[in-house]
Amino acid sequence: VYPIMGVQPGCFDGSAAAFDALLHPDDRERVWSTVTAAMDQRQFYSCEFRIVRPDGEVRWVSNRGRGLYDANGHPLRMVGTVTDITERKLNEEQLARLAERAEIAQQAARSSLYEFDVATQTAVRDPLIRESLGYSPEELSESHADWQRVIHPDDLPE
Repeated sequence: VYPIMGVQPGCFDGSAAAFDALLHPDDRERVWSTVTAAMDQRQFYSCEFRIVRPDGEVRWVSNRGRGLYDANGHPLRMVGTVTDITERKLNEEQLARLAERAEIAQQAARSSLYEFDVATQTAVRDPLIRESLGYSPEELSESHADWQRVIHPDDLPE
């Protein structure tokens, strides 16, 4: 946990206050809400959020755990794991930006993408192709036969 949190052993006491001090301000309320609900309901919790390390670096972590309770059901402490998921989150953000850029380029070019599954003879197409052909999803399904119906017979061999 120390390397993930960016603290030296002995400089992080594991208390709720020390943990709270590391939480990114925009994630703090959501994290505590998740943890509190899990403790109140005696359930495991799982939460992904940002921390701000003492050197100012922002990292993403996945935190999973559960509460431990005394014989009367009062919470004693929490146990769990913390995993650094910063690289995964950065990759997800990059993929989302690339997907957005691809969609903008596709719309600007008035082109369409599809994936054809030979085994099922169906394709997944984006809505732009139907729009450009003047069909609604109800009028033109994903089946190969339906799409062959809208292609000019002279063009079908190609």
